[in-house]
Amino acid sequence: MGVTSLWQILEPVKQHVPLCSLKGKTLAVDLSIWVCEAQTEDMKLGLEKAQT
Repeated sequence: MGVTSLWQILEPVKQHVPLCSLKGKTLAVDLSIWVCEAQTEDMKLGLEKAQT
């Protein structure tokens, strides 16, 4: 899921910046994969509880 080798593609243009330098700016973070993973884990745990 997602762009294959995204981190390698972005490597040449990445910049480390202090968190405080983002004050007053809008930051977008794509958390969709984490949400999907969390839901999958919840489903697994739910199934395990139901089977015990």
